[in-house]
Amino acid sequence: MAPFPRLKVFHLGEDIPGLLEVAEQTKKGNRQFRDKMRNAYSTHIAPLAQPVIANNEIPSFEQHFEETAIEFVRLISESSGHLTMAESRGFDGLLNVPSVNSVVGAHLSIVYANTYLGRLQNQGDSRDVQHVQLATTVGTLVTEDSNLIKVVRRMNNPHVKAVRLETLLQEL
Repeated sequence: MAPFPRLKVFHLGEDIPGLLEVAEQTKKGNRQFRDKMRNAYSTHIAPLAQPVIANNEIPSFEQHFEETAIEFVRLISESSGHLTMAESRGFDGLLNVPSVNSVVGAHLSIVYANTYLGRLQNQGDSRDVQHVQLATTVGTLVTEDSNLIKVVRRMNNPHVKAVRLETLLQEL
């Protein structure tokens, strides 16, 4: 696939300083978002989760998914400008779409780990969710990122699994 005309100059290496500036701005934006999310968690979510954790009442991931997935689909629909259409078709029906199910599962798996397992938000979390969603088309995500493998395994999703390259090669 040919690069978009605007990006062609980057692919040809003709504007290395411009490419470095774009990369630096992207990295800065990702770090700012990560820091914002960490602050939101420590301020709003961690205080709510602490008594649940202290009382050893942590729900299973399956319970967490069951309790929050529909609301998450509603939020995605609203933020994308398709709330009315999604409501008319039913949010639970959207969870039957493999790519929607996988993106919701990946996001909620990360939220679960951040809330109950002491994981900190990473600047690559949103990209990890995108990778899981895209991997749904082929059913397997090949990665050496052990944390991402944990995210996918926790989902126990029939549409996608995550494996290391070595494992994939052994399975072939």
